[in-house]
Amino acid sequence: MITGGTVKKVSAERLSEQVGLQVGMDMNIQIKEAKFEKTRAIIKYSYEINYKPNLALMIIEGEIYFEDSEKEVKAWKEMWEKKNMLPEATATDLLTALTYTCSAIGTLLAFAINVNAPINVPRPRISQAPPEAKPAA
Repeated sequence: MITGGTVKKVSAERLSEQVGLQVGMDMNIQIKEAKFEKTRAIIKYSYEINYKPNLALMIIEGEIYFEDSEKEVKAWKEMWEKKNMLPEATATDLLTALTYTCSAIGTLLAFAINVNAPINVPRPRISQAPPEAKPAA
């Protein structure tokens, strides 16, 4: 279970002064290091947002802290050492936490350098309501 985290470094740089050129962004998450203690794991990460075409770059670095049973943390360590991977449930929790944290920080950084916030907003889908559906009050 995630028990906390710390952002260690943030940077945002506008690489081009042209306005209205943004055609997309790439997000890259890297696990830089994983440390395992008895019942605790510390995952160091780097979250990079690259605005296309070469418009801006943001980098957020930090740590996420996990606590679990000694047996679970030992299994995580063994998997990390053998496959450079974490168990699926742990990796899902990690990615969710990183996306949430880095989207919030990235929104503030985006405002500072005048680019779109790095948030993936789902596209709305409009369709006909099923006949048995009641209208909202």
